[in-house]
Amino acid sequence: MSLLLARGLVAWHGQDLTTAQAAAQEARRLAAEAGLAAAAVEASGLLGMVAHSSGQLWDRVRADVLDTARNPGLAGSVLDGHLCLVEFSLYGAEPYDEVICFARELRTAADRAGAVRGAAFAATVLGEAELLSGRVEEAEGDLRDAIDLARRSRADVGRGLALQRLAETALAAGRPDEARTRLAEALPIAQASLLAQHLLPRIYDVAIRAAQDPASALHALEEAEEALAETPACTACSIGFLIAAAISCAQAGALDRARSYGERASHVAGMWQGGAWAAGVTEARAALAVAEGELQRAAALFGEASELFRRAGQPLDAARCRVRAEEIASGKPPRNSRGRTAP
Repeated sequence: MSLLLARGLVAWHGQDLTTAQAAAQEARRLAAEAGLAAAAVEASGLLGMVAHSSGQLWDRVRADVLDTARNPGLAGSVLDGHLCLVEFSLYGAEPYDEVICFARELRTAADRAGAVRGAAFAATVLGEAELLSGRVEEAEGDLRDAIDLARRSRADVGRGLALQRLAETALAAGRPDEARTRLAEALPIAQASLLAQHLLPRIYDVAIRAAQDPASALHALEEAEEALAETPACTACSIGFLIAAAISCAQAGALDRARSYGERASHVAGMWQGGAWAAGVTEARAALAVAEGELQRAAALFGEASELFRRAGQPLDAARCRVRAEEIASGKPPRNSRGRTAP
């Protein structure tokens, strides 16, 4: 099975998508027969990569979600395998309105098919897209549904992700204490998960932003650094954590650490063509400029970040950066804000 997956990855890197897909499908079939959850996750991830490369990721997700009604024993592994790439795609070029429409239709189809795990997956994607597009109340309702469905279907990875996103809705709504409570629920789930390298950096991202003050944020960062030293983070899933770390270090006066994290974030953000992560990196640069006393440059960078967030369809982040730019331009000291909604 490992040879099949290796062959599939080589084929995918070589753009031989037909061979890659065939190898991944066979590996997943064998993993299902043998009850090997980790191998099934890996094979599903490769199928998602193939589908993404051919512009058919959401079709692949829809097929797998509905197939979980027929094969519930494999449901968790199949959908967990799509987690990273779906999260990556939420920051792509597709408008959030289209993602929301897709997720709603998928949720309805999964409910009709009796695919509880699939319905949880769809509800999570729906809540995430709503949150990122600024529809916080709607996101909160759908993410609570996702948590309930994930609990019923014993989908721990899905529950951990939905809890992390629910913490973000609380933070966006100005309820940091509630956000920290949700993160405390999500953390042990992530630690015990096969996908810890994906979930942990996301949880620590929000934990840093939900901290009460710069000192508390640095403490959260130190906890994250210790945990991620033992479980290295997925590169794509680390971007939010890197940005949060850079901003928090800048606000705490740890400028060398802020620059280091900012450079790492900039490198990872290069995986996307523009979009929210370019905006996040620009916001981190603005926070560093404030810490260095370069207020004119900081105002310009916050303004640039606001426009990039606006283009990416994330109005809450755009508004926060715009307010910061205006505060600096008017001579007011910029407020520390930890409410960024981007993972």
